[in-house]
Amino acid sequence: IDSGAIEVNVDAAPGNGDMPGRMVFYTSPDGTTGLQERMRIDNQGRVGINVDPDTALLEIARTNNDTYTPTGFLENQQIRIKHPNATNNYGGIGFSNSVGNYEWFAGTVQTGSTTADFIIQGADSTSTYSEVFRINSQGTVTVPGNLTAQNVINIGSDASIQTTSARQWATIKNTGTSSSDYSELKISNNNDDYLIMGSIGSNYTHID
Repeated sequence: IDSGAIEVNVDAAPGNGDMPGRMVFYTSPDGTTGLQERMRIDNQGRVGINVDPDTALLEIARTNNDTYTPTGFLENQQIRIKHPNATNNYGGIGFSNSVGNYEWFAGTVQTGSTTADFIIQGADSTSTYSEVFRINSQGTVTVPGNLTAQNVINIGSDASIQTTSARQWATIKNTGTSSSDYSELKISNNNDDYLIMGSIGSNYTHID
């Protein structure tokens, strides 16, 4: 009875001086005697866990169904990142290019014995690092802003709002050209009492 196995196979049509290969890893689940494929590395160097990799360098598939519950622990994550248990310790994923002249980080920072915030941090070629986004354990969103820069939050697909010299905290803009096109911000409560602020056509302020 096999508990695990590793196979090395030809992964594409071979030729003269050409022998593409793949490695496949198997284990046997508890309570059975049959081997099941767990991971493979194909001839392109792509890694698949519980899946045959297609285009990404790493693909991970969960094979069992698990319904999302907003207030319950989601135990079937595909990836879990841990760090030492101490306030201000962090764990996450970094992003950069091949020469490292920009960096982004997305992850969590521990803020107490049982709490952590989700953060996004960026840096440019001068190694100037700054936190640009944070959500705490209560769901409060913080976007650190600098009024010497452009808009802190842009909502809309018009590229001009990315380069405007105005010093707003936020811009909401649609791409319509009709006098009836509008952009609105709605503030409401559980009783559906609300305040709407926005613009219609060339009118800059519209409050209901």
